[in-house]
Amino acid sequence: MIDVAKELRGFVEDLHKDSLERFCDIADVIGEFNKVLNKLGKEQYRYLSQLDEIMMSLEEQENYHKECVFLQQQNRMKDMEVKKLVAVLLSVLDSYEDLYRYALKYGDESWKEQMTMQWNRTGVILKQNGIVRIEGIGELFVPQLYAVEEIRRVPGIPNGQIVDIIRSGYMYNGEIIRKAKVVVNQTLEEQDEQALNCAETSNTKEGVQFYEQNNRN
Repeated sequence: MIDVAKELRGFVEDLHKDSLERFCDIADVIGEFNKVLNKLGKEQYRYLSQLDEIMMSLEEQENYHKECVFLQQQNRMKDMEVKKLVAVLLSVLDSYEDLYRYALKYGDESWKEQMTMQWNRTGVILKQNGIVRIEGIGELFVPQLYAVEEIRRVPGIPNGQIVDIIRSGYMYNGEIIRKAKVVVNQTLEEQDEQALNCAETSNTKEGVQFYEQNNRN
């Protein structure tokens, strides 16, 4: 006869042994999986740290860009303020020049002498602050510095020489703010007058250097 109890015990023992082996295998798999998870966790931490650095760098760049934009706006505002101040200064200087030239034409000798002294003193003060007055009476016409307002024919002096000035020009730190409006002598043919009127009017370095070389104290 078959011993049922004995067969059952053998089956249960085989089942326990097989389950134990499978459990060990699963435990090994879980252990390896945990190792992989730990490794992934470390890598994730490192990547997050790098991401934080990148975000901080981007934020710094954005702040730098905002600061640059702010500084550019400030510079534009300052440029506008400077231009306004220059316009006011030129208006004051023009009024002073009108008074000076009126004194030269209609004033007595003492008034002419006093106004001339003040005019020259003002020119020195301007030059000390980087502003050079452009006049040019007696000099040859240079289109980079002067604008022809009138043509005269005066015998005995060179063609193209400036014989009178209507409005002084000004130059600041080597850059022309405004050309001088002058009266120029013409002794040649009519085409010379056209040449003067059509002369190049751009502010070039050559013209600036020419004037600085001839107006150094």
